[in-house]
Amino acid sequence: MNFFVKKFYEDAQKDESFMRKISKAKKRFHYLKEPREKICAIIEKIILPIAEEKGYNFDIYDLLVFEEEASESGAKLMEESVLEKVSGGAEKFEMPVVSASTLLNMGEVSLKGLASEYLRGKNKEI
Repeated sequence: MNFFVKKFYEDAQKDESFMRKISKAKKRFHYLKEPREKICAIIEKIILPIAEEKGYNFDIYDLLVFEEEASESGAKLMEESVLEKVSGGAEKFEMPVVSASTLLNMGEVSLKGLASEYLRGKNKEI
């Protein structure tokens, strides 16, 4: 998981201005019914420019990979042995991760393959 993206989201959720922009983005992109499309649009148009403005050095691919890893389905991809090493036991591992999907209250949306799907779509546009 990208430490800088995680740090950005942790800091950003404490920033009232950022949270207002996220709230406005939910309304602005309400016409996008597909959750994966909505999250990509908000990350590309709102979150990435704010991150760059605040001096964070990551790109949209880093953000999208972070979303995949932070999602419920992404967390389930971790092997039990890894969880045991990290937390002392798989049963005790519960670490809420702040991400765009959680800030947007998107619920249980599968984000597996989001980054590669986004890049494939952008390559078709070129």
